[in-house]
Amino acid sequence: MTGLTLQEAAKLVGGHCWSERRAFEILGGWVPEVHDPGAKVALDRHSAHCAWRARQWEDRLPVLGGVSREDLVAAPDGLEGLAEACARAVRAVGEAPPERAAERGAQPEVATVARLAAAYRVVLPRLVSAYRAHLAAATSPADGPTRRSLGMGLADVMEDWAEGETLLQRCLVDTAAVRVAAETVAGLESVLVAPPSRRSDNPNK
Repeated sequence: MTGLTLQEAAKLVGGHCWSERRAFEILGGWVPEVHDPGAKVALDRHSAHCAWRARQWEDRLPVLGGVSREDLVAAPDGLEGLAEACARAVRAVGEAPPERAAERGAQPEVATVARLAAAYRVVLPRLVSAYRAHLAAATSPADGPTRRSLGMGLADVMEDWAEGETLLQRCLVDTAAVRVAAETVAGLESVLVAPPSRRSDNPNK
């Protein structure tokens, strides 16, 4: 097996760095907005972990002739508007039709449920998938250092993911909360898989 070319590896490493930076911004930005103590602590800690992993990938960025290392930090395909999509999905939770407003209003901290669902059922799982795909493709002996970084990063993300999912499940106390989580995930995934033209043409989807 020949493994990845230098350019392919650079694109993947730069994508990991970009994704971790965005995850840091998303999770960290939600810390002041949630009131549940457990959610606040978890989001704050996991955001810091994202920042740490981003720095590890910065150190792994290769030197390519005529290309700035920072220029290699770019969004993976389909994730350009990740932060905006997360904000939109959470905001949509509060836009229930009139016949369901009372139902959602009776459920405390629905915004916290939405944020936890976005973080631990979309953002972190996508990081895990990206790391696993890179690990499967990095097969040459020269990929050894990158494989070690991927192994450490994958273990770190999965630990945070498991903790966050447990926290979310504790918040799913009734069908209203379950619906909020499901709608948030569906809305966010729909935005992320839409072609770029549709994302710009339909800002509320």
